[in-house]
Amino acid sequence: MSTTPPPFSSRSSPPDEAPQAPPPILGRPAAAPGYGYGWEPAPCPPQARNGFGVTALVLGNIGALLSFIPFTFWLGAPLGALALIFGLMGVSQARKGVADNKGSAVAGSILGGAAIVIAAIWLVIGIAAFSDAADESGGTTESTAPADPGDVYETPAPLKFGQTHTYDDGVTITVSKPKPFTPDESAGGHTKGNAAVQVKITIFNGSDKAMGVALPE
Repeated sequence: MSTTPPPFSSRSSPPDEAPQAPPPILGRPAAAPGYGYGWEPAPCPPQARNGFGVTALVLGNIGALLSFIPFTFWLGAPLGALALIFGLMGVSQARKGVADNKGSAVAGSILGGAAIVIAAIWLVIGIAAFSDAADESGGTTESTAPADPGDVYETPAPLKFGQTHTYDDGVTITVSKPKPFTPDESAGGHTKGNAAVQVKITIFNGSDKAMGVALPE
């Protein structure tokens, strides 16, 4: 009697046949048996840190603009100093590969340095102007009158009343003839009973310089 083997069902595999890999899913390559499906995503590159360079460029522009104005240069100096500091830090970050805006950092450093120099120039000009104004307001006015007329003009020979003496520089002096004079009670240096006379002294400045007159006491 012979035995007939049962037919293969659709859910069973024929004997001695290796298991087949599942069909691939659209969009993904077929994976080897025993290993899961799909690939791991590649890591994202680190984001550039450009904050120092951008800050230096902004502060440098503002500081340079303010330093050109006479009344706001004192604001441009600190902003320029900050721009210089941030710019140098930005250049250092770019050299390390952390930032990619080295040009902005360098430009901010240059503008910051220019702002400091311009503000310093304005400061020197202001100090010089203030010093000159203080010297003019606090200076003493020199008197044109000589302390002693004998120090400037030579003593002339005695002249008669009414005669005129001319100095070498063109100054002339004339003393008129004395006339009787009666002083009042307020006249200084007069004693009652003494004779008093009045003379007229005429001085003409024929020189090209200012002249002061000082009468002896």
